[in-house]
Amino acid sequence: MTIDNMSDSGSPTVDVLITVFNGEKTLSKSIDSILNQTYSNLNIVIVDDGSTDKSRELLKDISAKDHRVQVVEKAHSGIVDSLNTGLEFCKNQFLARFDSDDISFPTRIERQVSFLQNNPEYVAVSSAFVTIDQAGNPISGKNKHPDVSLADPEWVPAKEPFLMQTLLMVRRSAFDSVGGYRFCEVSEDSDLYWRLSQLGGMHIIDDVLGQYTYNPDGVSSKSIVNGRRMSFWSQFVATSARRRRNNVQDMVFDKKRLDSIGPAKSMQDFMDFGAYDLMPNEIQFFKTTFSAKLLQLTSYRPYELEVEDCEFINLNLVKRLNDISYVNRWILKRDIEKAALRLFSKFRLREMIALCGISFPFVLMSAFAKKVLPTSFKNKLKALFIHYKK
Repeated sequence: MTIDNMSDSGSPTVDVLITVFNGEKTLSKSIDSILNQTYSNLNIVIVDDGSTDKSRELLKDISAKDHRVQVVEKAHSGIVDSLNTGLEFCKNQFLARFDSDDISFPTRIERQVSFLQNNPEYVAVSSAFVTIDQAGNPISGKNKHPDVSLADPEWVPAKEPFLMQTLLMVRRSAFDSVGGYRFCEVSEDSDLYWRLSQLGGMHIIDDVLGQYTYNPDGVSSKSIVNGRRMSFWSQFVATSARRRRNNVQDMVFDKKRLDSIGPAKSMQDFMDFGAYDLMPNEIQFFKTTFSAKLLQLTSYRPYELEVEDCEFINLNLVKRLNDISYVNRWILKRDIEKAALRLFSKFRLREMIALCGISFPFVLMSAFAKKVLPTSFKNKLKALFIHYKK
């Protein structure tokens, strides 16, 4: 049961949950952006996940200067453990998330509390954001992801419900009702949103209310192995969502699976170590979505497909395109062509041939043609083809 603490002004206390691991370079500026919110009735819980740099000393100084800050220290065990530890100290109506290298603009909390109070049918809210580098320089304009209601676990790869987690605010009652954060790697936010979407609406405020710091050494950008990890988990939690939508018993998210999948390196490893409880009728579809997600990630992440990835994707996606709905197939073909052209331009011919198989000359010709044709012509051709297929 939540406790709706109220200030003298009648505004509810908002819990702000922050996790830190070796964040000394950005910690002070990030926490200041929360301390200086226009909405001041905050209970700020910061979990230090076993930092080995000066984060712990900085946090002690911050908590000594502001009574709203409570620091919880623990041995290093990852973000989900840290979040669940911090949740024990969060008992209020609204729960806000924040990461220790990002920035919340001054009106962020105030705007989000106002939205949830005025829209009781919504269970969570986030906002548009801009991306900055570690020096604080902007590297993108305004980012606003598609409406969360467009999420679709049947798409290949799944269209995930996305709210910027570092700017998330959620009703604690809804959060508890769906079971909070479960044990999964890198997709704990997506997994939460799939479950929250079953209870009510989730909204992205159109205004930019914060900055997200891009870390080139972060989990999402570190290596092709982490790309496989991200791809696996994102599609695994989508499979979980598909089960719930079809009234099928959900899989278990526990430390056993996390420990089992830890040593995984190749795509087949991830299948063997992490997908052991998929039902027979789920396995091939999962392999297809897993393949499509990694193909998608490598189009903009700083790592590239290896031969073994290309062979897996060829077998489980390229050769199974006819099993996929037409519009979805059109997009996937484009992604395959772009990947083939990218590999060709990098002189990674083994990977390109492993991806496309014996049809690689036709794939390359199609990719080249689409690259040089005028956009207006390509759009007309696509619209005509889609209309014909309908």
